[in-house]
Amino acid sequence: MESHTDAPLLRSEKVAVATFDGTGRGVQCLTAVQGGEVLLRCPLRDCWTAANATQSPLVARLLHVEAQPSVGEFSEEDLISLHLMLEYLRGETSDRWNHIKELPESFHTPLLWSDGELYNLTGSAYQMLAVYLRNQVEDDYNTLMEKIGRRQRLEGGPSNTERAASLQAVAAEEVELERLTLDRYRWARACIQSRSMVLENDAIEEFLCLPGGGADMFNHSPEAGPGSHRLAGGSTEDAAVEVVATRDLDAGEQAFISYGARLSTASLLFSYGCVLPGLVEPIDAADQAFVPGIPSPNDFVEIVYTIPMPSMGKTRASASDSKVQKVREALMFQAVSHAPEEEQESFSVEIPDLVQNPAGEQLMEIRFRLTTTNPAPVTYLVLSRLETIDEATATAIEALTPLHKSELCLGKKAISEQNEMQTLGLLKKGILSRLRSYPTSISEDEALLKDHEIAERLKLAVALRLVEKRILDASLNELGSLTGRLAEAAFLM
Repeated sequence: MESHTDAPLLRSEKVAVATFDGTGRGVQCLTAVQGGEVLLRCPLRDCWTAANATQSPLVARLLHVEAQPSVGEFSEEDLISLHLMLEYLRGETSDRWNHIKELPESFHTPLLWSDGELYNLTGSAYQMLAVYLRNQVEDDYNTLMEKIGRRQRLEGGPSNTERAASLQAVAAEEVELERLTLDRYRWARACIQSRSMVLENDAIEEFLCLPGGGADMFNHSPEAGPGSHRLAGGSTEDAAVEVVATRDLDAGEQAFISYGARLSTASLLFSYGCVLPGLVEPIDAADQAFVPGIPSPNDFVEIVYTIPMPSMGKTRASASDSKVQKVREALMFQAVSHAPEEEQESFSVEIPDLVQNPAGEQLMEIRFRLTTTNPAPVTYLVLSRLETIDEATATAIEALTPLHKSELCLGKKAISEQNEMQTLGLLKKGILSRLRSYPTSISEDEALLKDHEIAERLKLAVALRLVEKRILDASLNELGSLTGRLAEAAFLM
C-alpha cells in the first residue's frame, strides 16, 4: 500500500507541479480542461486547520487537551502554527512530510526581513507597518509560550508524572520541544500567511485553512477571478478543498487561482512575498529589459485628513472657535458626507476609538487614495482648498448661497484664483517632500531593477517603493497641469 509520505503531492490526472518563467513553481495542466472542471480535490483531513491541529497527538499532548479540552485561548493561527512546527521537527517520520518538504524554507514576506532589508523601504509608508507586524509576531510567540506554560501549571491539569510521560511520548516522536523557536514560529506564520485560505459553505462555518495535497501550489492571477477554489462537502468529515478551472485551459498551460480581488502590490508583498510578474514595462526596448514596479489599478498612496465630527447632528462649534475653523470644518464635513458615489471610491472614512483633539472632540479620518488613474481626487482638492482659507475668505464663504457652497463642496468651482494657487503650491510641496524622503529617485530604482543579480528582497522593496513614487509623480504632474489651466478654471470669488 502506498504510504502518505511517498505519495505524489498532487493526486490528480489533470495537473502537476512545474516551473515557469516569471512565476517560478506553479501548477501545469497535463491535459486540456474546460472552464468549471475540478482540477484538484484535497480532502480537508489532509489540510492544516485548527480542528486538525487539536486532533494531532503531538499538539494534544503538548496542550494537555485530554485534561483541559478547551483550547479557546489559542487562535487558529497559533494552533496551526504549533501543528506545523511539531510535524516539521518530526522530519521524515511525519505522515505529513510529503507536504512539509515542499514548503519553502524561507519566504520573502517582510515579516521575515532583517533590519537592513527593511531599510530598503525607507520613505515608504509600509516600512513602519513591516516593523509593527514583525514585532507583533514576536509578541504572539511569547504569548503562545506563556499560554502553554500556564496549561502545564494549571490546577486540575496533569500531574508531574503525567507531564513527564507526556514529554517522553513527545520525545519518542523525535521532537525536541526547545526547538519550538521564534524563528520556527515565524516560518510557520509565514506559511499560513502566504498559503492559507478562509473557507466556508452553506453547511460549514468560516475557518482558516492551509490546504495540503498541492492545492497551495497554484499561483495567483487576477484573471482567474472568483470561484477558482471552494469548499465542497456537507460536513468536516467529507469536506474537501477543490480547485476549479475558471476558463478553458490548454495542455501545458499554467493553471492559476485568485488569492483575492483588488490586490495591490503592497498586499501581495506583505501577504505572499511577491509582486505580480505582469506589472512590468520595458526600460530599454533595445535589450528588452523588464522590471516590476508599474502601478496596477489597485495600487494607491494614502493621504490622511483629520477633522472633528459633528455631535448628534448638532453644530459642534463653540464660542472659542474662530470663524475660519467653523467654516472650514462645516464645509469639510459637507464635502465628505455629500460626495458623489463615484468620488467616494477615492477615499474612506474611519472613526478611530478614543482619538480626540485637545478640545475633547471625536475625530474622523478621511483616507484619500491617490492612484495613477485618479492622482488628485476632487474631494481631496476641496479639503485642501478649505485648509488654506483665511478669515476674509471664510467671511466671504459664509455669505455664499447654499447652491454656491454646494458647488464648492462638490469641487465644481474653486474658491478663488489666489486660494487655488496657494493650495496647488502647498500640495506640490507636500508631494515633493514625500518623494525626497526616499533614498533613491525613480531613475535610480529603474537602474537597480535592471541588475539581474539583484537580491530578491531588495528587488521587492524597490518594486514597492517604485510603485509609490510613480503614483506620487503622477499626482505631481496632475497638480502641475491644474496650475497650468488656472485661466480656464471656474471660481466662486
